[in-house]
Amino acid sequence: MAIYQSEIEEELGIKADEWIALGAIDLDTSIVHCPVHLFLAKQLTFTSTHQEGTETIKTLKTS
Repeated sequence: MAIYQSEIEEELGIKADEWIALGAIDLDTSIVHCPVHLFLAKQLTFTSTHQEGTETIKTLKTS
């Protein structure tokens, strides 16, 4: 889970104090095995991002 936490902090600038694993699903089983892991992140803190120059990721906050 640590790799997902560090990627979310780096790419989106979001840190969470609590992580709950919701399981994994495979969205495209007919072509490749590519599971997607789902998490619920709680108690969020928003910081600055550290994206690479080629990345254009935008964060959308909802309530």
